[in-house]
This record gives sequence, C-alpha cells and structure tokens, in this order.
Amino acid sequence: MVESIREDVRMWLKPGDVVMPLYLGECGECLICKSGKTNICNVHPINLNGLMRDGTSRMSMAVIGETAYHVFSCATWSEYTVFDVNYVIKVDPRVPLPHASFLSRGFTTGLGAPWKEAAVTKGSSVAVFGLDVIGVCALIFTPTIRTEL
Repeated sequence: MVESIREDVRMWLKPGDVVMPLYLGECGECLICKSGKTNICNVHPINLNGLMRDGTSRMSMAVIGETAYHVFSCATWSEYTVFDVNYVIKVDPRVPLPHASFLSRGFTTGLGAPWKEAAVTKGSSVAVFGLDVIGVCALIFTPTIRTEL
C-alpha cells in the first residue's frame, strides 16, 4: 500500500493505493512497450545490481548498519520500501487483497508463459510440470487459449 509519494511522481498514484511491484519496469512510451507483445522495456530493464536507478539503496539493516539491497527492484521482505514508479502497477480497488496476491506472479506467469512466451495456438499440446500457483494458473488458463492439455 502506498504510504507517501514524492511530488514529482506521476499523478496516477496516491497514498492508500494498493500497488504490486514488478521486476520489469515499463515506460509505456518506447516501441517495445507500445507493441503490446512484451513488457521488457528498453527504458526500464530488469535491474540486477540491487540498487535504485540513481545508484543508491533506500534500505539498511539497522542492527548492523549495513546497506540492504533490492532484489530485481522489488524489495518486498521489508515493512517499508521505496520503488521507482515505473516498477509498480496499481491494483484495482475492487480486487480483494487476498486475491490480488495471486496476480503478481502465479497468474501472470501461468497465463503469460503459454500465451505470450510459448505462443500456443489451437491444436497445441501443453504439458504442465509442477502444481504450485504458477502451474495451477497454467492449467486454468491454457484451455482458454484453445489448447489441449
């Protein structure tokens, strides 16, 4: 949940909004973002260095006084964290919070893998290995893209 926002941040977010962190940012303006085929943005790529875009970390381990690093821009194991606005998406307020948690990884990967990555089509056969939340979502959504399990 958004607690506070810098003044220069886009106005589509406000305190109290529920957001979901993304490890792949989106600018919404580059050719790749506008294509609708992927969310691997040229402007906001996956961040593997553990720091914000300005090269700093906004977190520390207070007990020992050391810097704590973000994982893929999504340091979600802390009570509070700082996100680049391009690495979050606003959750529709009509979605109950327990249901919203499934959208973050299980739903997007379970639907996205067969639909976008594997590009399965009618008549395709699909095997799902593992029935964690991703596998279950793949089982639920793969038939909706007209495939055979």
